[in-house]
Amino acid sequence: MKHFVFPALFVCLMLCGGEDFSAWRGKGTSAEVRDGVIHFKDVDPGNSNGIFGRHVRFQPEPVDRVLVFEADSRRISGYSGLGVHISSLKLHAKEQRQADGTGKWERVSLRVPFPANCSGAYLQILCAHGYGRTGEAEFRNLSWKVVSPEQKKEQGAFFPIYEDGFSGHWDLRGVARKESGSAAYSGLRGLEVSPPPGKPLVMRLRSLEDFVPVVNRALDLSEFRDRGGRFEFCIRPALPFTVGGVPPEKQSVQQLENGWRRVRIPLAELGKRNPLTALMDLPFSLPSGAVRFQLDRIGFRCEDPAARVRYGWSGNWKEKIEQEMASWKSLPPDPGNRPVIEKGTFRMNGKSTFLLGVNYPIASIDFEERWRNNRKMELPEYHFRLLDREICEEFGLNTVQFPGLPFHYAFCRNNLPVWGVEKDEQRKRNCGNFSSMPLSVDPTGIYYLYRNAGALLNDPVNPQPKEILHQNPGWHAFVPLCPEHPVGKAVILGQLRDMSLFTRANNGNPFLYELINESTYDCRCRFNRARFAGALQKEFGTVAEMNRRFGTRFADFRSAAQVPDFASCPPLRAAWRKFLSDRFVELLDEMKKSVTAVDARPDLHFCQQILIAGLLTGGGSTMDQRKTMRVLDVLAIEGGYSYGFSENEGRWESDEMEAVLTRGVHFFSLVADYATAVVRGNPKLTVADQEHYCLRYDGKNRIPSLPDDFSTSLWSSIFHGVSASSLFNWSGGKWLWTDLEGAKKYARSMKYRGAGLLNPYCYPHETLLGLRSFMNELEPLRELVLPMPRLKAPQAAILFSITSQRMLEHSQSLPNMENWYNALLRENLPAEFLFEEELSPEVLKKYRILFLPDLKHSLPGTLSALEAFVKRGGTIVCSDDALTRDEYGRSLNAASLFRSDRVFRCGKDLHGMALRDFFAQAFERAGVKAHLRLRTADGKKLRAAEAQVIDRGDAKLILLVNWRREKVLPVHLSVTDLADGNWVVTDPVSRRRIGRFDAADVRRGLALNLFPQERQLLLLEKETSRYFPDAEALDRAALAERIRRMNREIGEQQRRRSEDARKKREAQQRASLWKTGTDARFRTVDFSGAANMAFTDEVSGDRKGGWFDEGPQAGLPDLKPGHRNCSGIPFEILGGEKAVCVLGGKKKPYFPKASPAIPLSGKAKRLYFLQSCGWNVDGEVLLICELTYADGSRARIPMTGGRDIGDWHGLKVLPNARIGVSFWNSEKVRVGFYCTRQSNPHPEKELQSLKLISTGLSVPLIGAVTLEE
Repeated sequence: MKHFVFPALFVCLMLCGGEDFSAWRGKGTSAEVRDGVIHFKDVDPGNSNGIFGRHVRFQPEPVDRVLVFEADSRRISGYSGLGVHISSLKLHAKEQRQADGTGKWERVSLRVPFPANCSGAYLQILCAHGYGRTGEAEFRNLSWKVVSPEQKKEQGAFFPIYEDGFSGHWDLRGVARKESGSAAYSGLRGLEVSPPPGKPLVMRLRSLEDFVPVVNRALDLSEFRDRGGRFEFCIRPALPFTVGGVPPEKQSVQQLENGWRRVRIPLAELGKRNPLTALMDLPFSLPSGAVRFQLDRIGFRCEDPAARVRYGWSGNWKEKIEQEMASWKSLPPDPGNRPVIEKGTFRMNGKSTFLLGVNYPIASIDFEERWRNNRKMELPEYHFRLLDREICEEFGLNTVQFPGLPFHYAFCRNNLPVWGVEKDEQRKRNCGNFSSMPLSVDPTGIYYLYRNAGALLNDPVNPQPKEILHQNPGWHAFVPLCPEHPVGKAVILGQLRDMSLFTRANNGNPFLYELINESTYDCRCRFNRARFAGALQKEFGTVAEMNRRFGTRFADFRSAAQVPDFASCPPLRAAWRKFLSDRFVELLDEMKKSVTAVDARPDLHFCQQILIAGLLTGGGSTMDQRKTMRVLDVLAIEGGYSYGFSENEGRWESDEMEAVLTRGVHFFSLVADYATAVVRGNPKLTVADQEHYCLRYDGKNRIPSLPDDFSTSLWSSIFHGVSASSLFNWSGGKWLWTDLEGAKKYARSMKYRGAGLLNPYCYPHETLLGLRSFMNELEPLRELVLPMPRLKAPQAAILFSITSQRMLEHSQSLPNMENWYNALLRENLPAEFLFEEELSPEVLKKYRILFLPDLKHSLPGTLSALEAFVKRGGTIVCSDDALTRDEYGRSLNAASLFRSDRVFRCGKDLHGMALRDFFAQAFERAGVKAHLRLRTADGKKLRAAEAQVIDRGDAKLILLVNWRREKVLPVHLSVTDLADGNWVVTDPVSRRRIGRFDAADVRRGLALNLFPQERQLLLLEKETSRYFPDAEALDRAALAERIRRMNREIGEQQRRRSEDARKKREAQQRASLWKTGTDARFRTVDFSGAANMAFTDEVSGDRKGGWFDEGPQAGLPDLKPGHRNCSGIPFEILGGEKAVCVLGGKKKPYFPKASPAIPLSGKAKRLYFLQSCGWNVDGEVLLICELTYADGSRARIPMTGGRDIGDWHGLKVLPNARIGVSFWNSEKVRVGFYCTRQSNPHPEKELQSLKLISTGLSVPLIGAVTLEE
């Protein structure tokens, strides 16, 4: 007998007792083998997983099969069973149960799907598998095989509800369930159902999508019923369910093999209680608590093979939909009252008007009466009423945006599955709730197709091909269908038409049609590829010229257009993106015409809302917003401002919808300024913020917003060019909370939930009234501030190059744009965006200095335009790599430009205050003065304060905002170019007079108090006040008291946060360091023989360069070679072209599978690895360190994903790895190396060498190794 105790390190079980266990390996459990029986025992309830496993190989075949793994098992105590892992399926199935106390031997069988062309699996014997468990069991007679799926053939016709998967739109709801091969009576898989313990069970078979019925796919079972048909299902173990109201005594039960039972219910009996001509719902109920059970082969059977089940409509939904569409032929009279666009802003009734509204989900369940009775707190009445004009007037709203108007009418016309109709009555009431108020409408309801694509692909009546879906490899939730596919286009255009007709037929007054929400267009369908081939021929003329420009060898234009992944050829990808930007405009024009074909009223406007998460990324360059405005008249953006002490400033969330809420504080200003530049010069175009977020945080926790937050956000929006804001959104999620504490937890569960205006924790009633306060502040000033252009014309411009953007990887951002913009804004240096395509002598006359943050790639003519600008006396500030490549990546010689002493290069190592100083000096060299100069009372720069001015000559409005949450600061504000004379200064917020000043005094500086995160407005009027002639003097005593109160409050918050931060730093410091003895000695390993790649890469996929060969966006350019302490361990970091060792895996098979042997000497207690990986797989062994000792013996140390090793991109603390080296990259993601510690299995032996081996599941990357003596 041999006895083994498995530590975390894998150990082999040897041949023993006649059965070969030499290929099996175990961990986490004590085991012994005797006479062919494996005895497991795990008495540790900790985080160990008792696994004993081996890899098996099979001959691959081009068909799906079933893997059957069986063993005799005697469950002595706790949990035990069998498991199978197939990595290609990401499948981990297990048959693990608790011992029943009998201790009897039983045959355990596990069946899992084995896909076509699969050749291997990992078999597991489990004991106490799962954290916190113990167990003891024995196993013998193990066997495994791959077989063809066994389908039990029976007579007659069978209509399946579940057979190797649900058919059509059916699902099992009301109970936890999963599919697994071990739950299959026949075929590949069955249902494993886990009912709530000790409670009555009610579950339902339902035909539904998005939790609501598919009303035109009800089952007509009349033929089956009339011919003696039945409903049947297989179950194990047998349970006395009442099904569709039919009790167990009226059911028949047939005993099958392996403990299965078949339950049969005559349709004649079922039809007494259920509508068999339109069946959509079949309940199962069990009065007493059920155990876990399995279901399979659920469906309807009839002995007559000619009998058919047909699909039809349930209830009277078909008639209702047809009646609604018929009503569209006669629409109510046009109420008028829609805004026009003049002077770049909205105007109503002859007056400039800022449109303030809310994003209102008109089909929400938030307003159902049942929530009123479920409250444990008092709420204002508007929480329970559908939004209407009266509520809007209370809060100063003059418009409302309707998202999610129905798409099911278009589906009905195209014979597609129809759902979501039950909310149409509420939608109708909402349309008519606003009298003649102008409404914005959008088709965001189509989002649900993004996560429910199977509703179309698996529809049993009219299944659609996969090409109906948007062939976009990235996030594209609001463009889920291919706009080029005939059915996809019919649905998209049809929904837009229906959106207009539905709203107007129900007394709504749409004025702004949002054609697409958060657009992401990159459809690589066959239709676009065919057009792309033509576009390439049109641009290049000949294939030879295209190949010359791209550096490629394509045989023809068609083969270039058919490249599966354009990322493999960056120049071709840039051309594809340019082609799409033109095609997108054509699509928008088609969409617009689909609306105007049914809505010919005057004063209509059109927009598509850009996804700001992609504004600066390579993926976002498929849409050129300057081109889209050829067919649109409103440029719609999204975003807003955050307040409080925020830890997530400047960081991204992994989800695109969350990212909008957590970007840096100035990013929305950048987006708005970008949009303003797009529409600049055309008085018939304007900018609208269709999803405005106004949030307040304490660290990462949502806290209540303040009334002034709204005013600050909206005034800032106006100064950055926005003419309309729709706040996101008028909802609260009342079905998930009952009191204020519950509302707080709900708001903190996901970022976007914290934006719900009806969440009383986030937005108390007095905070919402801040919207009305803002409109009151704006009222007397709207003709002064709203006409465009607003900000005083700058003499500086930031060049935006979509040419360079097109050469980026999909998620890679323009590397410098955000930092440069922030530095200019915080330094109060006025600049506006200028587009590369606009460069001309006439346009450049107005500027004296140009900033080129990201002009690596440029168009023909750009260099000569810039040379002429410098020759005329202009100044240029550019990045180090500016003008080094043409639009398709070929080298460009701009040496003549850089010889000028008026061109200044800005290194990428400049950040923060140093970057601000550099830009300020550039302004001075160019002879450009800032309009405003804001400093502390002692002359220091503020860290994050903004100062803007709208200059109308004798009247000027200044906005000041300190975006940091800090104490009130005494400051001096200088208006540097103020005309001579006397100026009256008024605070428009309090409507108090600050004083009357000579221009020279104002130029020298006004003494003010700058409040944190609060808009401060100063109105300067020459000689007399026309806007506030009766303003009283500023109450300085009240002001002083307010300052004392705020400073005391912020001081207390700062002390608390400082103490919390100290504790957090200490905890992180303790967690980041490996504990070693004070006398520990270390030896760094000479790693140069294994290194094969650099820290950075130039060209993606060229099999040379650095890092993972993923291009310049992937790497650690800031990591310096030399001695470095990481997690308390010394390492020697290499540099140059061979700095790290990258090993091969599925994503990068051309890297070596293993490193060369790395020489070692002496003895070592532990080994430390500075390493990470690409494409991590949690729970799998990704890297193996093979140690060779001086005596010739070897030992292997496995490193598991998510435990010992993790992805380099998005570092996080792992159970056996510290964060060794980290940087924040240009996308605000933490990147770097882990420091992993492993024990030497034989510290008593002399070491000879180590080898690093990839298992092939990921792509490991090792930067250094150190030994602890």
